[in-house]
Amino acid sequence: MGKPIINFVKNPNDFTLTYFNKYPLSFSYMEWKDEEEQVEELIKFIIKNVGKTIEINNLLPIFEKNTSEYTVNVIEQATIFKNTL
Repeated sequence: MGKPIINFVKNPNDFTLTYFNKYPLSFSYMEWKDEEEQVEELIKFIIKNVGKTIEINNLLPIFEKNTSEYTVNVIEQATIFKNTL
């Protein structure tokens, strides 16, 4: 089961945002933004999501390209293509 995640981000180009922005139970605390506003949003996130979980089956479609099965499939397809040349 997926649980709520708080992601602390130091700069706007942080690569983790690509993934955490897709995760339904995440909050990214942007350290360069107004601290008071970020703390307020963080408190709201915690209150809203305390105790919540998300089923893995609901995450698989979102993160399909991050699974080992997907990677194996890409490699197999590339090998098949290479062998047809």
